[in-house]
Amino acid sequence: MEEGSERKYIDDLIRHTKESIRFFSNEMKSERERSVCAALLRCLGIEFLSNQIQANSNDPPDVIFKSACFEVMELFDERRRRLDEYRDRLKELEKAKSISDTLVPFHQPTPISYQELHDEIIRSLNTKSQKYGKDLCSNLDALVYIGLPNRFLDIRSEIPEYGELINQGWRSASFVMPPFVHVAFCKENGPKFLTSLWGQTKQEWKSPDGFFDLE
Repeated sequence: MEEGSERKYIDDLIRHTKESIRFFSNEMKSERERSVCAALLRCLGIEFLSNQIQANSNDPPDVIFKSACFEVMELFDERRRRLDEYRDRLKELEKAKSISDTLVPFHQPTPISYQELHDEIIRSLNTKSQKYGKDLCSNLDALVYIGLPNRFLDIRSEIPEYGELINQGWRSASFVMPPFVHVAFCKENGPKFLTSLWGQTKQEWKSPDGFFDLE
């Protein structure tokens, strides 16, 4: 790679890392929640305009899309300090003189089953369901973004019953783990575009990128 191209590559990595730091800051919380909804819709094959995905200033819910009232939550490794990781990465990139200085160790992704995710989602949503109560949850559609690094959904694994999740009171519950979306359940009074997908996993967005774009 020529020196100019090499410098441009490093500068692009720096720019992308700065954008990531801003995106994961507190001020961008609403945009992150909207982007998770965009990923859900794309993976379900539902066309939308970005202005149809509306942040709700008086949450819950976090985001409104047509008849859906999404309460968005991220499931991540609690030992991970994502912003610190990006800030440390930025420092490394700003010192980089060559492509070799930007390389990071590769870790082979490992599968995670529906059952493992089910157990983690139950635990994660339980706090919110107890806080809101069943009456309020009965009008909310839980949407969980799976942000576990180096894990991928094993779509061949057995899909569990979601009785515990239903008992928390949610109107519906889905999770996003690109390139897949899984609709755990959706009650009859839930969003029409989810009611027919109870227990189904969808992968309608074929591009490797762009899941979360709001443009």
